[in-house]
Amino acid sequence: MGKKVKVLLVLIVVGLVLGACAEKKPFDQEGFDQVESYSDEMISAGDAAVVYTYEWMDDPNNHNHDQMVEAAREIQQINDEGWQFDEEDEYNQEEIERWIFTVVQNDEEVEVSGEHLYDRIARLKEKSSVVADLIIEIDETYEFDIQEMMGALDQAETARNNLNDLLYD
Repeated sequence: MGKKVKVLLVLIVVGLVLGACAEKKPFDQEGFDQVESYSDEMISAGDAAVVYTYEWMDDPNNHNHDQMVEAAREIQQINDEGWQFDEEDEYNQEEIERWIFTVVQNDEEVEVSGEHLYDRIARLKEKSSVVADLIIEIDETYEFDIQEMMGALDQAETARNNLNDLLYD
């Protein structure tokens, strides 16, 4: 192969590699702060809702009913006001999924893609909303399906743990 052809092939390969890398970018600190703020608030409210709901299910006559409902309303408020990651928002799914950031897990730096982050915050939003809606339904109708509630609590806890592990472990 001639020298010009080799140089051209090298340039093409470099261009393809750079083009593939251009899709990913370091995270935007302001956007990451928004994600972290939402996550912190939702994890805290979700933890409270889970604890109060389990306690209420163990003893429906205890005083945790009001706290359980308050935690559910807080989840709804956080999702209404704190969720700023929809299509029309600056830090939407497409933007976040392009991020690459580093977290420390088990004393080791690990590079994480924004795809994992967005998937986990979206899943936490969805699963926490289900729990909040079920709690509000209990408050309004005084009826609930224990299997449905247990499943929703389990899924919300899993979503919370997955996000927490990604950001903080």
